[in-house]
Amino acid sequence: MRTAITLVLVAALGGCLPTVVIRDREAACRIARSMAHQPLSSVQLVEITTPFPTANYYARRAYHARMAGLVLTALGAAGLVGAFVTGFALDTSQPTVRTALYSDVGGTIALGGGALLAGYLTLRAVPRAIVELDAASRAECP
Repeated sequence: MRTAITLVLVAALGGCLPTVVIRDREAACRIARSMAHQPLSSVQLVEITTPFPTANYYARRAYHARMAGLVLTALGAAGLVGAFVTGFALDTSQPTVRTALYSDVGGTIALGGGALLAGYLTLRAVPRAIVELDAASRAECP
């Protein structure tokens, strides 16, 4: 239960929770035209692209990659704090303690790599969603 509350707080503080989902195609067309040359975040794209399936697919992909990056970063930070506290609290001359600390740090490095990969996927999916939104708004909007 605490993990779920922590994840919701991390998402809320990161500005990752969609607030308004636009389901009306005409309103989405107007907004897509007015925001055509402005940088959009993955959250804004999810809100705007709901009536356009292909653009919505890429927007949700970017949104989920951003959320995964935030969660992996938070878990990695918690792992580093745990290893730091363990290093001070226990006798590090014991081989089992050292092995546990090595595995904690190794897991944290792996989480950092996952967070970097999620960030890369977000950077790739956001422009694609914007291109698809532009194409869909040109083709389907009056």
